[in-house]
Amino acid sequence: MAQVCSRCSKANPDEAAYCYYDGAVLGGNGANGGGPVNIGAQPFPSQFVFPTGQVCRNFDQLALACQQNWKAALEVLQQGYLESFLGSMGRSDLAAAAKEAARFPDRDRGLDQFLAQLPSDAVKPPKLAVEPTEINLGQLKVGEDRTLQIDLRNQGMRLVYGSISVVDCVWLAVGEGKGGRQKLFQFGDSLTIPLRVRGKQLRASHKPLVGKLSIESNAGNVEITVRAEVPVKPYPDGVFAGAKSPRQIAEKAKEKPKEAAVLFEKGAVAKWYRENGWAYPVLGPSASGLGAVQQFFEALGLTPPPKVGINKKAIALRGPAGGKVQDVIEVKAMEKRPVYAHARCDQPWVDVSKVELNGRVATIPVVIKQIPNSPGQTLKATIAIRSNGNQRFKIPLTLQVGGGGGGAFDFTTPGVATGKETVQMQGPIVAGAPMLSLARRKPPSKKHLLPALALFLALLGVVIFDFVKPAGVGAGGGGTPIFGEGKKIDFSDFDPNPIISVSFDDRERFGITMLLEKDPRNPKEAKKLTYHPKGDTNNTCIIIDGYEYRFGEGAGTWGARYR
Repeated sequence: MAQVCSRCSKANPDEAAYCYYDGAVLGGNGANGGGPVNIGAQPFPSQFVFPTGQVCRNFDQLALACQQNWKAALEVLQQGYLESFLGSMGRSDLAAAAKEAARFPDRDRGLDQFLAQLPSDAVKPPKLAVEPTEINLGQLKVGEDRTLQIDLRNQGMRLVYGSISVVDCVWLAVGEGKGGRQKLFQFGDSLTIPLRVRGKQLRASHKPLVGKLSIESNAGNVEITVRAEVPVKPYPDGVFAGAKSPRQIAEKAKEKPKEAAVLFEKGAVAKWYRENGWAYPVLGPSASGLGAVQQFFEALGLTPPPKVGINKKAIALRGPAGGKVQDVIEVKAMEKRPVYAHARCDQPWVDVSKVELNGRVATIPVVIKQIPNSPGQTLKATIAIRSNGNQRFKIPLTLQVGGGGGGAFDFTTPGVATGKETVQMQGPIVAGAPMLSLARRKPPSKKHLLPALALFLALLGVVIFDFVKPAGVGAGGGGTPIFGEGKKIDFSDFDPNPIISVSFDDRERFGITMLLEKDPRNPKEAKKLTYHPKGDTNNTCIIIDGYEYRFGEGAGTWGARYR
């Protein structure tokens, strides 16, 4: 009659002494008289011999041999000898367990799992013991490191594995070196784990500091308590002498605000905070005067901050590459109370580090000492301002960059007319235009100055002609304009062999070309001194005696003068 295992409920032959599937004792076996059977002591059909020569005649002896000869057991397990032996004696369940243990990534853990499945009580399960479970470090100072150790022991057999973790405590660490928040462990007999006190993380307190370590393992769980005392260092001298808490500092500052303001401003209070391991509540640089006391009170939440505003929502600047530009931001309180502020910019070419505090107004100069060399581009930056009560503002800044050296070409011609006239051509610089290379290269030779001199003479002639023209000629006299669309200046009156040409468009702009030179990009055309032959991309002005005359006031005339 088949026997049913009481553990797995599977059928076994009537002559079986134990379950073929889980090794449980089959109590109904007639050969055992119905009594319990010690499977571990039952003899093997054949002996198993270790490489060391140790003979195993039953499961008890096999388990003890593996425990006592751990390295040899690892070898016979990895090489498949135990799997073959157990399979030959009809224990396919144990053979499968041996095969799985041999494939386990950690060899020691694999052997431990195999021993746990052997039908034997000779090898006891692991049992964890920890010393000490209570640690008192006594008095410590902020910044003082301390090292100690924790001893773990296995009061049973097999293998102990698990982890030790620091619970809600920043000043403790486990492991070698600087340590960490958690450490994994695994051992057979005993293990020593280093424990480190992080002095920089200690905080002075009127109460003892308490830290906890939690150990979780397959052999049991243990909790370790670590205590330490870090007394508060009193404020050494001055108006705050003897103070042991931020509230006492605030009380003394309220009594003598002027004396206290000096200590806040020079950072003495912040230093005392650091010596006690506390985080100074004031963010950013300290204010000056009574504003420093106001700043500290607001940081502690003892007084509400005043509402502040700024005078700018955005900043737009422009200037030539390499030049200097600046602006000013004002942070002002809505009520008569001290204001403090500091600013930062996300671009290194903007300096906002110098802040001037004056009562209820904080002035922040915005200085660009050297405009980046990016002609024709518009650069962007963001200025972040933090003021009373952590009130924050963000101001966008745009910088339009012109050409280097002021973005203009100056041709001075002493000896002509009054000897003071300067023709200054201003306009957007286009990448690749001939004028761009002229402005950035070394000073031109005399030969290359001839076109510039001819250009000046031509423009000077236009001005003289405009001033001496007969009534009725030009825009103001009802006559025909001097220059119409597509018309060119005839330079034969000035030079019988002209080397430049000036052409006008319908928007009263003009372009300049060199008649005796070819365009390197298009040899069929003359070389251009402006980007467009008719001046579509540039405006031209003439400055005489400090006054600017803009061409275009009317139809082809020189307009009113401007400073």
